[in-house]
Amino acid sequence: KLLKKKDSLTNEEKFALEDAEFALSWALYSKGRYEEALPHAKLAYDLSRVLKVRKLQGESTYALPCCLALLSDPPNAVKFLKEAIALDASYRKQAKTEKDFDKVRVDAEFKKLVGF
Repeated sequence: KLLKKKDSLTNEEKFALEDAEFALSWALYSKGRYEEALPHAKLAYDLSRVLKVRKLQGESTYALPCCLALLSDPPNAVKFLKEAIALDASYRKQAKTEKDFDKVRVDAEFKKLVGF
């Protein structure tokens, strides 16, 4: 909460905040509290884009469509999954079997993206 109140953050503080938000989103996600996890996943995604650390970006970007798919939001799940795949092509294969995408698996854009 303290870091969010600051006007500007150092890179170290951005890394700390991204890590905390990602961890909080994961904890909520793990408990099935997807709506609560979503804003934390989104903030981790936003921070990872600012930091431009490719692996960090991939993880945060992949977590976001997982959460969106669980909330039955195919257009946004596909949008962010495309981004994750652009960062790391292995997410395409992972998404094919990821249970988080079960609710959007029938979506034509999702099928096209993952190669079904």
